[in-house]
Amino acid sequence: GKPSKVLTKGQRIWANKILKPRRPGLMDMLAMMRDMPMSVGLSPIREEHKAGRNLPSACIGMANDPGTIIIPSKVAQPKPAAIVGARIQIVSAQGVPPAASDKYEVIERRARICICAPKLEKFVGGSHFVPLSRSKAGKDEWIFSKKEEGGNPFVLRGQSEVGYELYIELSALCRKKGTTTVGPLAMQKGDIKELSCGHATVPLNKTFAATKGKVKLALAGGTPWAKTTIAAGDLKKSKGLFGMMGKPPPSELVIEIVQEKVEGKGEVLPRNLVCAALCIEAISQFMHVQRQGAEAVKDWSRPVIADHVQSTFPTIMDNIDLMTRFALNWKDAAKKLPKGASQKEVDQRNAAFRTAVAAFYPLPYMEANKFPKNFDDGSPKEARKDTMDALFKKKKVSDALQGQDTFQFVPFRIEELMLPCTLR
Repeated sequence: GKPSKVLTKGQRIWANKILKPRRPGLMDMLAMMRDMPMSVGLSPIREEHKAGRNLPSACIGMANDPGTIIIPSKVAQPKPAAIVGARIQIVSAQGVPPAASDKYEVIERRARICICAPKLEKFVGGSHFVPLSRSKAGKDEWIFSKKEEGGNPFVLRGQSEVGYELYIELSALCRKKGTTTVGPLAMQKGDIKELSCGHATVPLNKTFAATKGKVKLALAGGTPWAKTTIAAGDLKKSKGLFGMMGKPPPSELVIEIVQEKVEGKGEVLPRNLVCAALCIEAISQFMHVQRQGAEAVKDWSRPVIADHVQSTFPTIMDNIDLMTRFALNWKDAAKKLPKGASQKEVDQRNAAFRTAVAAFYPLPYMEANKFPKNFDDGSPKEARKDTMDALFKKKKVSDALQGQDTFQFVPFRIEELMLPCTLR
C-alpha cells in the first residue's frame, strides 16, 4: 500500500522505486493476465532474481561450502548427503501454452533451470537458463539450441534423498505492445514481464542417478509447490497432424542425460550446482582459490573476503555474456598451465586465475549506461558485446582505461570489497 508519512525521504524513495515495482497490485495483475491461459503466470525464478535471490553466483556462496565456518577436524561433523549429478541437454518441448496476448508480444523464449525444495517452498542455490533456438508453426513446440556457448548441455549437482528436485521452467520474456523502454525503468513500469509457460520437475534420488538417455517430463503450470494443470483450452491449435485431428499435443518436455559423471580429477564443485557445462573449469578453479583463502583462517572463525577474485568472480557469474566470455578465455588459458597437484603447480594455477579475473574487473563495475547489464530488461546484447570487444582489443587493461570515457568504472579499493563469505 501507500508508504507511511513517518518514513524518511530515503525510505519513501526505496518504497516507491524498489518495493512497489516488485509487488504489482491486484488490478495490475488482472490487467496483465487478461486473455492469458490459466496455466501461465509470472516466472517464479525471475521474481526471486528481482529480490536478489537464486542468481547464478548463489551456488558458490552456500553455507554448506567450505569457508563459511572453519570447524576443527577433530570435532564430529554430520555426514553430508549423497550427491547426484548429470550433464543434461534440453531437447524440445511441446504443448506449451502461449504467453502472448493482444497486449503483449514475446521478445525471447527460454528455459530456466534451478534446484527446488517443494516442501520448504523455495529454490536452492543458483539458476541457469538455456535460450530457445526456434519455435515451430503454431508456437506450441519449442526447439532448444545445442550450442555449448548457449548453455546447453548444463551441469547438475544436487543432494540426493533430501527432498530436492530439478526444476525446469519454460518462460517467455514479453513486452507490452507500443512501448520502447529498456533497462530497470521498463521493469518498474511493467512494460516488460517474464511469464512462466509451464514447468517440469524431477526428484533428485537414486532413480534419477540411474536414469540415462532421453526422458519425457510432463509439464504443469503454477509453481513447484502449487501446481496447476495445463488444460487443452490453454493451447493454440497446431497446424500439424494434431491440429488437423482437433487434438492438442501432450504438454511435455524432452531432456537427454548425455553424461552422468560431472566431476573430474582435481575438480572442486559446490554441492548444489546448476550451470553451463562450459563454466565448470572456471567455477572449479574459483573454488580452489576460495579454499586456499580459507586455509589461513583460525578454527571456529569466519573468514572475511578481502580479495578481488572472491569479490568480482560472483558478479561475472551473474552476467551471462560476461561469464560465457570468461569461461572461454579461462578454458584456453588453462590448457597452457600444469595439471599436477604439487603446491607450486596449484599456486601457479591460482595466480593465473587471479590474473584472468583482474582482466575482467572493470566490466561488472561499469555504469549501466556504459555497459548494459544482462537483467532481461530489453537491453541490447550487441552493446555488451561491443564493450567487451573494445576492452580486450587492448594489450593491457590499464591501456584501455586511461583516457577512455567508455570505461568509467568504480575505482578498485580493497576495503570496499570486504564482504562476509556468507553473503548470498
